Amino acid sequence: MPDRKFLEGCKVVDISQLIAGSGAAGVLADMGADVVKIESRSGDVLRNFSCERGGYFAQYATYNRGKRSLCLDLKTKEGVDIVRRLAERADILVQNYRPGALDRLGLGEKELRGRNRRLIYASISGVGATGPYSDQPVMDMVVQALSGICFSQTNGGAPQMLRVPIADKITAATTVQWILAALFQREKTGNGAHVEVAMLDAAVSFAWAEIFNRDAYVGGGVNGTPGLSPYWVAETRDGYIVWACSKDEHVDALLEIMGKTALHADPRLASMAVIRENLEHFSRSVSDGFRTRTSDEWLGILRKIGILCSPVLKPQDALDDPQLVHNGLVRTAEHQTAGTCRVCLPSGRVNGERYDVDLCASELGQHTDEVLRELNYSAQDISRLKASGVAYQYGG
Repeated sequence: MPDRKFLEGCKVVDISQLIAGSGAAGVLADMGADVVKIESRSGDVLRNFSCERGGYFAQYATYNRGKRSLCLDLKTKEGVDIVRRLAERADILVQNYRPGALDRLGLGEKELRGRNRRLIYASISGVGATGPYSDQPVMDMVVQALSGICFSQTNGGAPQMLRVPIADKITAATTVQWILAALFQREKTGNGAHVEVAMLDAAVSFAWAEIFNRDAYVGGGVNGTPGLSPYWVAETRDGYIVWACSKDEHVDALLEIMGKTALHADPRLASMAVIRENLEHFSRSVSDGFRTRTSDEWLGILRKIGILCSPVLKPQDALDDPQLVHNGLVRTAEHQTAGTCRVCLPSGRVNGERYDVDLCASELGQHTDEVLRELNYSAQDISRLKASGVAYQYGG
């Protein structure tokens, strides 16, 4: 493992829930930053969402491992004061409250950067801080719907949602990019910055080159079909494969193997240039041919004639795939209540090695006492804060 992580010594305050904000701060934690996650007594929504065992929710852990949990009631003046003291010492703050909510609490960008000019204050919103939809609740599905992504998943059929929350995850990655750029700029100027990322903006920017390809041209006279790549998922005798044609000779060879050379007479399948305009028709025309052989048989045939292809794996099969196993991306960890769990490490390598990360997430309020002591609260003060409900410590 690398001797030192890139962000060791960097202090981060995470005031966010769900994926976009927590995911951004989670990447910073993986890179070595000391991230204090502030939660209410009910905790982040992800603490009680999706699959669990022994009360331990794996999705929450993925975005919040390596963070210290500080449980506060931000509706109290003392709870707000604690966050201010944290922000005065911090390098970065990440928040995804609705626009204006933290300003009303006295934790807005102007307030906190007024106390700490070096602070990088990262604000994540659904569609932006202003505008006709800015006061509406927004989650990943809303952004997928507004960004055009749903209609890009089909060739003229009904729109479909991606089950992976792509808008959340792209927003998290984009926010980290801007934060790291602001850190670099701060080294030269000594000043932090206010970084703002809207999920809608991140999603449209991410999808621009593919699904807005035709719309890049103002006016008519545009040729080609936007965003429709010539690849297909085919059902075989025992599973599924994905395959792609890019040349006329690929089509000729495939139809020859399937005994479907008569399809050359179909004007919609005359060449790859025409097939690109009729992807669904081509897929339907050859689908029964794929069901005559197993996936392994077809993979061998397609690779031999130069057609790009791969098996389509179920999630549990993907974990056992020899390439992923070789890459060493997934490790196991022992959790006190959930038992043995799989953990996905950061995807990058540093000098050929992977970062070691804290494999399990903290319990709600697990580090409340510890963080308050670092802020110079006395034992008596901490007891009073917990007794009055301002703060909560897991287990006592």
